[in-house]
Amino acid sequence: MRAAIAEQMMARQQQRGQGGGRPGIFNQRPIASVWDDDRIDEATHRQNLAAATGGASEISSKSTLLADLFRPPFELMTHQDWEGAREEGKDLQRWVLVNVQDPAIFDCQVLNRDIWKNPQVKETVKENFIFMQYTKNDPRGGQYINYYFHARDSQDAYP
Repeated sequence: MRAAIAEQMMARQQQRGQGGGRPGIFNQRPIASVWDDDRIDEATHRQNLAAATGGASEISSKSTLLADLFRPPFELMTHQDWEGAREEGKDLQRWVLVNVQDPAIFDCQVLNRDIWKNPQVKETVKENFIFMQYTKNDPRGGQYINYYFHARDSQDAYP
């Protein structure tokens, strides 16, 4: 019953555009051009970062630095939904790797800062996995929480 209620609430949030919570430094949103962010000039990069953080990165130079430092690995993430990622994984003979994060738990941010930015980790993920990353408030992330955590969200489960 709780899982059904949680699912219904997430669906309503998604309809209202609130699926992943308010954007910010630790809850960044992908924007159309972040996939090509490595190939753009500094001014455009700052603009994209401001859009991804809902303007939070523009508050100060420290905010900009933090937003860059904890930026999710958009360049590793697939653009596809679950079924598309599954099909691509079958075609390329790769595992689908799903990372669900709670933006309020610092260990999740450490993954973005240290692990996903490591060149060897990046290379390994690109070569062997179809990578998906969601926040726990995103309805797509909620599916994994319901299935693997049996609708009992626990801080011990993250990252």
